[in-house]
Amino acid sequence: MAKWVLIFGLVAVSILGLAAIVFTAIWDKSDEIFSNVKDILTMVLPLIGAWVGTVLAFYFSKDNFKAASDSTRDLLSAFKSSEEKLKTIRVADVMIKTDAITKLILDKDEKLINLKVDIIDSKLEKDKDKPYNRLPVLTDKMYPKYIIHRSLFDKYFYKMTLASKKIEDLTLADMSSDPDFVNPLTKSFGTIKVDSNLAEVKHLIDTVPDCQDVFVTDSGTPDSKVIGWITNVIVAKASVI
Repeated sequence: MAKWVLIFGLVAVSILGLAAIVFTAIWDKSDEIFSNVKDILTMVLPLIGAWVGTVLAFYFSKDNFKAASDSTRDLLSAFKSSEEKLKTIRVADVMIKTDAITKLILDKDEKLINLKVDIIDSKLEKDKDKPYNRLPVLTDKMYPKYIIHRSLFDKYFYKMTLASKKIEDLTLADMSSDPDFVNPLTKSFGTIKVDSNLAEVKHLIDTVPDCQDVFVTDSGTPDSKVIGWITNVIVAKASVI
């Protein structure tokens, strides 16, 4: 349709222009006739141009809208569920790489790691404007050891306060040896290989009790080096379709 409208516009302009030239050249050469013909062309040509432009604009805008609608429909049909979408997302593409993780490396005895000074003040609240709510703890070999959420500290400090313990004296060894906190520290995370997808990560989060974090390791097991970290927040954002 756009092609025929363009052809019609060009033909109409050509015929009118040629007719004007012939009319003024053959029938009458007076200035009045020439002026009248010029006035007619001045009124008619913009009208034809505007009509052609309107039709072309409508045609192409309609075509672009259809293309955008088709693209959106294809995208939505490709992911009929969050699970299917997560299967298409590689762990390596969305994980937080080790170098970018705010973490605690156990390069000294846990008895020498003060909870308030070495973890909360130095790690979680180092940036007062952007405090962290969770802290991965890795061994000196970069194996995953603990994942500590701020809420876990709050529960532990509350328990110790009731037991008349000084918060300032508590160490990581004290917390990790407490029967009420062993499992939340050591069992509340999963591990997975780097060639996995987010659907597998979500499965771990859903099946491991209290799990909100998954470490990406060389072999996919806890006894290998951490190369990345995926949180439940990352999975939740990626699940949106």
